[in-house]
Amino acid sequence: MNMFLRFTLCLALLCGAALARAQDDATKNSNTQAEQKEAKPPAGVTPAKITSRPEPEVGEQSGNATEDIEVVLRMILRSNGKVTDITIVKGAPDGLTEAAIKAAKKIKFTPAMKDGHKVSQWVTISYIFHVSNN
Repeated sequence: MNMFLRFTLCLALLCGAALARAQDDATKNSNTQAEQKEAKPPAGVTPAKITSRPEPEVGEQSGNATEDIEVVLRMILRSNGKVTDITIVKGAPDGLTEAAIKAAKKIKFTPAMKDGHKVSQWVTISYIFHVSNN
């Protein structure tokens, strides 16, 4: 594979990696907030569109003082509609990372498109947990 093709492939993967801020899902679950970061895709590529992002299942929190704990995951949204290759960019204790991974596996999306064909896309997604300090 020549150097230009490698560079173009790496650039395409990097550009498709991190997605723009998503809606606050506070109405669904006040304990977590999910966001998706998006970089500008390469010319001719329409980025994947997440249509359903389930909230992580976590136990109920009590108390007044809270702290925000972020879990950041990187994954591939495959052209066949599957979420694969989930890796932990930033983890958290007490099962929060595992809860975020479990929720990420249930993400539904419309695949990215290039030249009229479905393509896979790397994305980075953050889950922010609002945890009590008891």
